[in-house]
Amino acid sequence: MADGDGGDSTPFLPPSLFSTEFVTPIDWELLAFVSNEPGTVTVGAVTYTLAGSGGVYKTRTSDGGGPGVRILSSVPVWAMMESAVDDDEQLLYGTFVL
Repeated sequence: MADGDGGDSTPFLPPSLFSTEFVTPIDWELLAFVSNEPGTVTVGAVTYTLAGSGGVYKTRTSDGGGPGVRILSSVPVWAMMESAVDDDEQLLYGTFVL
C-alpha cells in the first residue's frame, strides 16, 4: 500500500466475497478498497471515487478513524484496514447489501 511503515500484506479475495457495507472494529490509520468496476466508497461522511481501468478500480484514505465508522460502497469491494496501534494490515470483512 506504500504507507511507508513496514512490509505487512493481506490476501486479495475473489469478487464473490467482495462487500458493499463495512464497520471498522478498531482504531485505524489506513483503509484501502479495490473493485472490478468503477464506483464510490463512502467512509463516514466522506465519499471517495474508485479510479482505474481494465477491471481494477481502487481508492484509499489515510485520514484515520476509530471503531464504529460505517463504510458504504456503491459497488462490491475488497477492503483492507491498517491498525493504528500496531500498523498491522488486515482484511476488513463486510456484508453484501442489495
